Amino acid sequence: MLYGESMFTTLPDLSKLALSTLCSIARSESVHMIDCQEATEHLISLGGTELSGSDFYQSLQKETARDPIDWRLYCGRSLNDCLGILLSDK
Repeated sequence: MLYGESMFTTLPDLSKLALSTLCSIARSESVHMIDCQEATEHLISLGGTELSGSDFYQSLQKETARDPIDWRLYCGRSLNDCLGILLSDK
């Protein structure tokens, strides 16, 4: 499970690229949920859904019981490098 926080950049649309990369990493690592904390119109337009408290808690227990992601593969790399890793065979 990943937890999304607000992103800020002075470059247009860079936060969208960062979120897209995070979603790609999550998909590649078989992570089933990103907790964005707010069901904004923008996130819903990207496929986000709001969960009930009980559904969220069940997902939380299931996802946090998994082994953590080995972030060393992605750490210190540019977004382009991360996308390259995701598009190639790890």
